[in-house]
Amino acid sequence: MEQQTQTQAQNTPEQKSSKLVKAMVIGAVAGGALAMIDSTTRKKVLDNTNQAKETISQFAADVKENPSGTKDDLMERIQDTSAVLREAVASLRNIYEKANEDILDKVTDVQDDAKEAIAATKEAGEELQEAGDKIKQAKDEMVNDSDVSAANNTQTSSSNASPQNKTQ
Repeated sequence: MEQQTQTQAQNTPEQKSSKLVKAMVIGAVAGGALAMIDSTTRKKVLDNTNQAKETISQFAADVKENPSGTKDDLMERIQDTSAVLREAVASLRNIYEKANEDILDKVTDVQDDAKEAIAATKEAGEELQEAGDKIKQAKDEMVNDSDVSAANNTQTSSSNASPQNKTQ
């Protein structure tokens, strides 16, 4: 038992990765075997394999007939493909830059509009506060004037009532 523990502890990373590779290969083979159960899949695999075989055979025949011409042709295709890819990358870069500029401008505009809206809201709040203060002041004056008028009316009524009581 102790010997097994020591042996397991001595497993190097290379041995562990070797086990992982073996497990992956076994899994791939098992998956491929299961996929081959379906007749449609088998037919597609056979067709694709035959196409690849024909393409490779044709390429090999072309290389045998004219090795330098095939090499030159292949190099030309690679260069053409590279040029097209460079153009595509440049176009994508331009689109990216334009989009960033447009978006950045719009975001800046939205920020400015938001700041203006906040400032306008604060200003409106201050004006409303002032209007509320004026209304309160007017109310207070009205209440005070009413109290004074009521007091005057009471005094007037009592002074008017007194002479009448005296004459009676």
